Amino acid sequence: ASTVTIAYDEKEVTLKVTKRTLIEKNGEGAALEDLALDDLVEKALYHPKTLMALELEVESPEAGE
Repeated sequence: ASTVTIAYDEKEVTLKVTKRTLIEKNGEGAALEDLALDDLVEKALYHPKTLMALELEVESPEAGE
C-alpha cells in the first residue's frame, strides 16, 4: 500500500492508501498519483486503528478560487 500524509490543526496523520480507497479531486475521480503537495483535503475517512484510508476528497488550490 502507498501512503499519504495529511496535516491539520498542527497535527499530521499518515494514511495507508490502497486501490480500494475512493479518491476524488476537484469533484472527479482521481488516483493517488493525481494528488499534489499543495492540495487541500476537504474530507478524509479512515479507520482510526489501522489508518487505512477509505475515502479522500481534495481540491487543488486554484480550483477553490
